[in-house]
Amino acid sequence: MDADQQMEFKRQGETTALTIAGLMSAVKLKVKEITRAIVLWLRFIPGVSNYFVEQEAKIKTDKLIELHLRQMNKQ
Repeated sequence: MDADQQMEFKRQGETTALTIAGLMSAVKLKVKEITRAIVLWLRFIPGVSNYFVEQEAKIKTDKLIELHLRQMNKQ
């Protein structure tokens, strides 16, 4: 990626992080929305296969769910 694409990727990543943070603050997680946000962000990377994007989104979503469950158990 060139510098412009990297900046756009970073901007979209920050926007995605804010969206996910908002979804994580809810008592009930909206897993499909979290996964969709991650997929849209990862698809910005040029030359990446859809299989990779879906797998990475699934892995990241699973980690976020685990984090959410740990936080809920601490309260």
